[in-house]
Amino acid sequence: MSDGIEVVTLEEQPALVIEAKITPDKFGDMPGQSYGRIMGHLASKGLEPAGMPFARYHDMSDGTMHLAAGIPTAGEVEEDGGDILYQPLPGGQAATALHVGEYHAVGAAWSKLSAWVEANGHGSVFGTFGGWDVYENDPDSVSDASELRTRIYQPLPK
Repeated sequence: MSDGIEVVTLEEQPALVIEAKITPDKFGDMPGQSYGRIMGHLASKGLEPAGMPFARYHDMSDGTMHLAAGIPTAGEVEEDGGDILYQPLPGGQAATALHVGEYHAVGAAWSKLSAWVEANGHGSVFGTFGGWDVYENDPDSVSDASELRTRIYQPLPK
């Protein structure tokens, strides 16, 4: 993690997502495929994304990941009638940090952020934490994986 942890106030962010319940070893395939499908759906409506792709982790308490891979939108967008769902990212206070480096190493940043959240009186977020990663740059736009930037967010209780 290159930057320190800070608390920010977020506005609710409209988004389209595809949800899945997968094992951690399947994580690498699911988000990228989902982003492509969501981008196709946006294009079919003549719309552009309103931000960078994200992955939100709803529940990991049973050894699987209930994951939502998504793309921010400028407002509510019609679902596709299948598995592309309108699901905004929540507003409110969140702890955030920046991880710079390979995606597979972001787990250490999450561990550090989760420990900070608990140590600062916000309770444990283990298992059902609702946090998300925002991929701030495109892996195809960097010359080395050490340049990848992933912003992580953990919502804090009200």
